[in-house]
Amino acid sequence: MSADSLLITPALGEAAVTAADAARLDRDELVARSQSIVTVTDRLDADHATAFLRDAKAYLTGIEAARTRAKAPVLEIGKRIDALAKDLVAQVQTEQARISRVLGAFELEEKRKADEARWLAEEEARRVADKALREAAAARSAAPDALAADRAADAVNAQAVEQIVALKQQAANAAPARQAGTAVREDVVFEVTDIRALYAAHPELVTLEPNGAAIRAILRANPNLQVPGLRHWREAKLNIRSHV
Repeated sequence: MSADSLLITPALGEAAVTAADAARLDRDELVARSQSIVTVTDRLDADHATAFLRDAKAYLTGIEAARTRAKAPVLEIGKRIDALAKDLVAQVQTEQARISRVLGAFELEEKRKADEARWLAEEEARRVADKALREAAAARSAAPDALAADRAADAVNAQAVEQIVALKQQAANAAPARQAGTAVREDVVFEVTDIRALYAAHPELVTLEPNGAAIRAILRANPNLQVPGLRHWREAKLNIRSHV
């Protein structure tokens, strides 16, 4: 099944994004005016700077309004595409996740069985090897001569080796067989039930971020407040009201 057949996408490759010449001229004029404003030493300088700020705000407000209008149709198309795609994949993703978990649990159980079988085979192989050592030593002791002792020990060892090889093969056969291109992965899943308790026990597991709104509010109410770990100061800026 081809995913391309599921979505109707707009062809925007040849769409042109341009700015009116007037907008570029206004920008260049504002930037040129700004270069002459370095310091404010008297009321004339202040009036000149204020006029620039007022014109700059009007320019920026106009550009933002134009940008919003221009993007509105594209954003609407994007929202429709996202909504359609979300509707198409939602149920499939849910079932994909469910079946992946079910299959993952099965594969983990198969791996557990294989590990247990391998461990038992290894234990049995060690038992066979230890028994062979004892039986070979006993066979040597009971043999009438050195040649007979070697033959008796070799026979015991050969039988033990045959058993050990069979046990190792049995363990290898117990390994779970999965389809090519698949792998079992265990993801860590967690839920924070009490973030304060978590922070008290392991602060490195909790991310701390400054609450800018709360910091500004308390400093506005208490300008001289000294807070450990916080440095604050005031900066004066001239704001231009939209309607004067």
